[in-house]
Amino acid sequence: MATTLRRLLMRPGTLRPTVSLLPHFSFSEASSFLLLSKKSSLSRRSLYNFAVTRQIPNSFVNSISKYYENNNQDDAAISISLAKSQHEDYVKLLRLKVPTLELPPLEHHPDCVFVEDTVVAVDNRAVITWPGHASRQGEVDSIRQVLEQLGMDVWEMKTQNADAICDGGDVMYTGRHLFVGLSERTNAQGASVLEEAFSPLPMVTVALDAKDALHLKSIVTHMDEYTILAPQGSLGDKVLQAMDAAALGYTTVRLPDIRACNVVTVNGLIVASDNICEESRAILLDCALERNLDVEFVGNTEIAKSDGANTCCSVLLSL
Repeated sequence: MATTLRRLLMRPGTLRPTVSLLPHFSFSEASSFLLLSKKSSLSRRSLYNFAVTRQIPNSFVNSISKYYENNNQDDAAISISLAKSQHEDYVKLLRLKVPTLELPPLEHHPDCVFVEDTVVAVDNRAVITWPGHASRQGEVDSIRQVLEQLGMDVWEMKTQNADAICDGGDVMYTGRHLFVGLSERTNAQGASVLEEAFSPLPMVTVALDAKDALHLKSIVTHMDEYTILAPQGSLGDKVLQAMDAAALGYTTVRLPDIRACNVVTVNGLIVASDNICEESRAILLDCALERNLDVEFVGNTEIAKSDGANTCCSVLLSL
């Protein structure tokens, strides 16, 4: 692993200018972090050892938006400077807990900051998806190259099934189950490829109504292996029932603000949206305290204008 990481960090002319590990990590410390995580006695889902993000392109102002614009037509214009500042804050939080690679922006792909949609990874296996919106399908090549350089076992969804489409935002791996939302961006063929790739991991498909949200993780995410965040009301009820969450042994935390239901949990830290209601913030803090987790809030108003959220902007890896 250390040798692979060194090659990734030092390869001339490609990734080196965009690689940024923890601000105070030397290379030897980063390598030690990777090796120690392999030997940790903590649960598999409690420790990631690498993360991949991508910088926001100037073309982000032209990114795809459906749900936000429909509901907030008077405030849909994206501030590119604020978007970049908020994303930098997000990456800084990740670096508190995990070595993080920043890829350069792809100006021809305005939505490229949403790296989550290009890959689904469990342990050392990664499936390169075929995003459901045609404008995003050119984003996958550079992600595949990075994961191959990291020594991962990489599958290509499009090679496995030419009819498969999938956005990683529709896939939630809790450490016990792989939940796959069937949406406008992810179809049954895509779910079938994931089921084969990650067998014998139990997979649960969740039919989504296109009018409700873009992705499964636009509605629910998890705090840990046994706790799912979901919105209060009929939408949360419907999705949790489709997931069969109670029967599968999950505790659900219901939040009044759906934006608060999207969190990134990385090595004991929950990264949550700063622009949520106070009641949701208080519930999150209480639940995190009960589970011995820390919480940091980060602004994401601008990516929200492109139907994005915190989970969209990183790929967390357990190599």
